[in-house]
Amino acid sequence: MRHGADDGQRRPTAGRARARRWHTAVAGDNGASHSVEGAPKRRIGTGWQDSARADPASKQQVRQRDMTSEPQLATQLFAARRPVTLGLLTVAVLLGGTLGWGGLASISGAVIAPGRVDVESRAQAVEHVDGGKVKAVLVRNSDRVAAGDVLIRLDDRQIRSEEAILEAELAELTARRNRLEAELRDSETIRWDAELLALAGIKEGSCEGADVLDESCKIHAMMDGQRRLLEARQASRAGLIAQLRERVTQTERQAGSLEAQAEAITRQIGFLARELEGYRELYEKQIARLPDLMARERETANLEGQAGDVGARISAARSRIAEGELQILQIHAQRIEQAEAEAREVQAKENEIRERLASVRDRLEGMEIRAPVEGEVFDMRVFASAEVVRPGEPVLRILPDGASLLVRAHVAPIHIDQVWRGQEAAVHFPAFTQRTTPVFEGQVLGVAADASEDERTGLSWYEIEVAIGTAIGSQRDASMPDRVDEAGNAITSWAAGALAAAREWLPGTHEPADGAEAEATPAPAAREADSGRSAHGSLFALSPGMPAEVHLRTGERSPLSYLFKPLTDYFSRALREE
Repeated sequence: MRHGADDGQRRPTAGRARARRWHTAVAGDNGASHSVEGAPKRRIGTGWQDSARADPASKQQVRQRDMTSEPQLATQLFAARRPVTLGLLTVAVLLGGTLGWGGLASISGAVIAPGRVDVESRAQAVEHVDGGKVKAVLVRNSDRVAAGDVLIRLDDRQIRSEEAILEAELAELTARRNRLEAELRDSETIRWDAELLALAGIKEGSCEGADVLDESCKIHAMMDGQRRLLEARQASRAGLIAQLRERVTQTERQAGSLEAQAEAITRQIGFLARELEGYRELYEKQIARLPDLMARERETANLEGQAGDVGARISAARSRIAEGELQILQIHAQRIEQAEAEAREVQAKENEIRERLASVRDRLEGMEIRAPVEGEVFDMRVFASAEVVRPGEPVLRILPDGASLLVRAHVAPIHIDQVWRGQEAAVHFPAFTQRTTPVFEGQVLGVAADASEDERTGLSWYEIEVAIGTAIGSQRDASMPDRVDEAGNAITSWAAGALAAAREWLPGTHEPADGAEAEATPAPAAREADSGRSAHGSLFALSPGMPAEVHLRTGERSPLSYLFKPLTDYFSRALREE
């Protein structure tokens, strides 16, 4: 019986011990204490204990109270462990679902290339080849200009001075050429070129009696000088030819006289010949004397000598006549030859001056910097007169109207093997709000044949051109969509079902009220309206120079591959290094 009594006393004691252990945890819930209120306490040994332990009636009351509080303690213990159980179950479900999705799902990879929006034909840089001092600035940033409009005027005084000098030289050479042409024609009048008259800005005879130092009459004075030179040279040649002709005439007269003298001598010789023949007959008959016969023969020989001398003189006279005629012909030939040679030299110089004058006029025309295309002015470097424009440096840029936009991006050399012409891409614009900005489709139009290098930083890249297409309308990254296969969808569905069952099984974890969900999640109509509004180009106006980010789609990989590949690559290199 003692053992039973002891057991009966121990069990309530154990219950009271458990009640004391949970007293702190559940005191806030039931607000009850396990000691009997108002029960006297007495000292036992060195300590105090409740008088209920000593009093049998009190012990019976405590035993009954312990028996009724044990189910409540179990319920409270289960309620305290409920959040821990829910958390562990949630972690297990999420971990299992994540690992399953990471192993079975596939994600498309992408090469990310930063870039900027640009026009297809690039912004037109306006620059000046020679540079100069600014005379007037006629446009400002954001001004719209048409092709051919004057943008900036440069100081052209020096070039106009060069033009005036070259025009004077050209006028002189043209006048000389016209005078030489008149000499070649052996004409007394000069036919001036219409270009010379236009260059002079006058008509023939309009400066008669005017001051030759007047600017408008300088070229006319030059023309008049060439006219006088022609007259002087023609008069000189005419005088020389007249002198030669006079000499030829005199020689012809001398030759005629000699011819008459020769004819007379010839007649005398004929007479003496007949007389000599009669003397020979008389001498043979011994009627005439020999001295008389010899005298006649000497006289005949003398006349024959005179006839020969006169003949030689006639030949000399004829030779002088021919020489005079030849000299006259030579004068004409020399005139033509000299005029042609001088005309060729003048023509060569004239061509040179014309080329120089054309160059100067081009430079003079370039003093007015004009718009090459129609568009909008931006990035001006010159703003006021008296500024200096350096040769070959842009003074402003023009964005052409109607030029299609594209993205020019830079790809790292280590990724260029994954980029090709025609490759699909997704274009992001960080300048817009990412929550409302759609992702734009793109396609690679061209890839640079060689890498470019920045001289300052030493970085190299390949430039690519990406055409901008229509907006995709999705707010997530279209270049790396979570394209899950059937197994991945099954895992995701299983995880969602498990979480829903846990919420139903565990109290206090129900879904929020419908009103709260409606407030937290936008309505489908609102989302569709927001997505449709994001696709309008009016809300996303692209401008050249805006930053962009191009995602170039490559192969597909699992999420676990993305997670573990850097580690496997590291260990593969680490195990190979010596």
